Amino acid sequence: MLDAEEAADLETVIEALVPGSAGAGAVHFIDYQLARPSADSLLMLRYLGVAEPHVNFYRSGLMALARHSIERYGKRPAELPAPALDQLITDLITDDTQDWAGPPASFLYFVWRSDGIDVTYGTEDGMAVLDTPYMAHIRPEQVW
Repeated sequence: MLDAEEAADLETVIEALVPGSAGAGAVHFIDYQLARPSADSLLMLRYLGVAEPHVNFYRSGLMALARHSIERYGKRPAELPAPALDQLITDLITDDTQDWAGPPASFLYFVWRSDGIDVTYGTEDGMAVLDTPYMAHIRPEQVW
């Protein structure tokens, strides 16, 4: 569902928010969920009551993020060096995003961080890293 640039930008941002999420397959999980019928989706958006199709939320958010990143930092999120990426994340948290045309930046931050946490720590392996007993939330048949 997501194109290569969208996936790269999303993976970069989610990895910055939740280290280890790229290796856990967060973007693959999101892309897989976006391709499923909404009633079967495990995405946070379903529980938050965001209008379907959810791919529209992700695409409009990623478009706004890329536009903001290029205008403010001269590069797409996936191309940013660490200090600029950190500032981009701060822009999302604080809604310091003039002329933003997409879902609210701080809401994107919340959703993308939640997605990263779900995939990274919502599995048996993720809970083992935290030394916490596992209680099934997402039980993948294979790594996303």
